[in-house]
Amino acid sequence: MNGTKEISGLTPRGQQYVTIRLSGQLFGLPINRVQDVFMPDNFTFVPLASEQIAGVLNLRGRILTAIDLSKVLKVAAVNETNSERPAVSVICANESYGILTDSVGEVVTLDGELLEPNPVNLDPEWAK
Repeated sequence: MNGTKEISGLTPRGQQYVTIRLSGQLFGLPINRVQDVFMPDNFTFVPLASEQIAGVLNLRGRILTAIDLSKVLKVAAVNETNSERPAVSVICANESYGILTDSVGEVVTLDGELLEPNPVNLDPEWAK
């Protein structure tokens, strides 16, 4: 990476993010939390799970809970068929999850000085 030393997604130029799109909105996931980008298949339905849980799946020997981000944020997904939506495998609280998105973009580096706190009028679900 141009001779710069990278530690956990932090470079001398700033923090790196994997970009995803959902319902026309651009989001960034910290690269140090992203494990894989994949096209999910063979979901297993989970009885009595909340609507945000698309199911569980086996990704190279790891069992992932697949979360439908469109249901979490209460927006419409571009494609309602889960197996045709790309997913990003992330680690949160030492657990692996697959997040269903509309599309996965590129890795971008943002200078820490450019980051701003969430606006106070942002929906609390989006702020989380």
